[in-house]
Amino acid sequence: MQEKICRTITNQCDFRYNINWRQFINEYKGTKVLFIDSNIDKLYSFDKNAFELIFVTPQSDAAKKLSYYESVVEEMGNNKIDSHVTIFSLGGGSVSNLAGFVAGTYKRGVKFVTIPTTLLAMVDACISFKQAINTACGKNQIGLYKVPEYIIVCTEFLKTLEERFVSDGYAEIIKHFVCEGDTSFSGTMDDHIIKTILMKIEHIRKDPWELHPILMYGHQYAHAIEYLSKEEYFHGESVNIGMIGTSVVGNLLGIHGDKIITKHKLLSDKYNLPKTFSTYGKYTLDDVLHFMHNDKSVKDKMVCLSFGDVLINECRKINYETLVYGLNSICIDKYMFYKDSEMSKIAYGTHEVSENNVYEAIKSGFRTIDCAHYYGNQKAVGKAIKRCIIEGICSRKDLYIISKLWNDQHDDVMGAFDNTLNDLGLDYLDMFLMHWPIKYDNFEQAVGKKTNIRDVFSAMKNIPNAKCKNVGVSNFSVNDLEKIIDLEPRMNQIEYHPYNQETELCNYCDNNNILVMAYSPLSKVAVESEFVTTMKRKYECSAQQFILRWILQNKRAFAVKTTRHYKDNLNLDFEISEDDIVFNNSKNIRTIEYRAYE
Repeated sequence: MQEKICRTITNQCDFRYNINWRQFINEYKGTKVLFIDSNIDKLYSFDKNAFELIFVTPQSDAAKKLSYYESVVEEMGNNKIDSHVTIFSLGGGSVSNLAGFVAGTYKRGVKFVTIPTTLLAMVDACISFKQAINTACGKNQIGLYKVPEYIIVCTEFLKTLEERFVSDGYAEIIKHFVCEGDTSFSGTMDDHIIKTILMKIEHIRKDPWELHPILMYGHQYAHAIEYLSKEEYFHGESVNIGMIGTSVVGNLLGIHGDKIITKHKLLSDKYNLPKTFSTYGKYTLDDVLHFMHNDKSVKDKMVCLSFGDVLINECRKINYETLVYGLNSICIDKYMFYKDSEMSKIAYGTHEVSENNVYEAIKSGFRTIDCAHYYGNQKAVGKAIKRCIIEGICSRKDLYIISKLWNDQHDDVMGAFDNTLNDLGLDYLDMFLMHWPIKYDNFEQAVGKKTNIRDVFSAMKNIPNAKCKNVGVSNFSVNDLEKIIDLEPRMNQIEYHPYNQETELCNYCDNNNILVMAYSPLSKVAVESEFVTTMKRKYECSAQQFILRWILQNKRAFAVKTTRHYKDNLNLDFEISEDDIVFNNSKNIRTIEYRAYE
């Protein structure tokens, strides 16, 4: 026997805006159980005797743990709460998700009413039928669709909402406005809320399973960042960063131009949203990619992205290298070359330093160490590294060690490399750079000669991967890079700061996935410049801090020579506005002349 069973269930949801929520609770008939945010519980008084049971939940995703859900359900059972109960949620998105998940699963489903108290929940989480909890594998790994009987949005709650949470909610408003083609942002916050809610309601009418790509724009990067950072970045903040990363990928693939990237960054500044994220040394970019591959957007083991104001009705499968490109564009403190090869963008330069200097640098937090044969101190550097490993300050895997091939070593690349390893006392290098695109007859030669760049770099590429993870160059122009671009140099180390911008060269490197690393970033001409002097007053930081942050926000790495600057970096959490970045970058200042050999 073969039969088809067609079962259709229609659940109607009643949306109410700015009604008297206290009166609604009191007049609602039947047994009620309340899930309330601990902060709202302190701030707002109402008749709690109306509830059979009250769960005061954490304010964060701690409420969405499987263990917390189990404890809640057990307590409801122990209190003999029957299937005719209505679950009320009074709080942000995390509380609503937990309460909705309980309502969808307890006794095979009970009634549900949600009253969001944050801007983010009002325009996103609560205007949704998706309910979920988290697991160790990521956000929203266990979920269902539960239609609330009522969604009640009352802007009264925004009066007590911290400014950061208002900004956090604006990320989802920006998402809808950008994707729906309306970026005017005219009107009041109330206008923005109503318009966003109506946009989302219309999506749900047409798409009850909420599968439309618009709804997940930026979320693939965002969920991983939010989860791994342990809410160092809130949901909306993570979504904003994720939208920027996704728009960078869209630009790379030719799906749209770079205007949408600028649009996102300007809106980020307007609503005090972060444009980048930092791992703070707590997790790796490989961890981010791992969590992204657990996202519900994954198909055929590939992450699928939706793209802002174009391709809004479809997603694209994105390969690993392109995902990494987008991730590198939004991570402020790390850069990933490929799996198990990532470096801190904040490096310690070892020119004219002692063993103890290097030891103190690693001890103070530096994990990328920039060396060179030419500096003549690699044995001292190696001893400092060994000391730090023996003392448990770090492991070899924690460090990213860079060294360079000097100009008189081009005829014996492998021999020079082995000597560098022996001097440093290491089994492998993370990065080996061709120091200059010129050849010296001996170490002290003052004037260089042209060398066969391709032959030398090819020999560097032939160093076994077990000994050398990546190869790159230093002081190379666009013309030099053109000769080896098919050999995929991973880095170009150049003098770079706000008064030596090398715009054409940097753009070329960006377009070819070459990390630009700045040496001499704290040049006197930059530190004492009128622009930097003005900016340090505006951002209430030192000239050095502004310059280093400017380099990081331009997606570059840098090397400095004093441990004091690493400590300054711990105060680099401020963000330079896009207007200030664009204003200075548009000048394309260049203070270093091309060398004679060019």
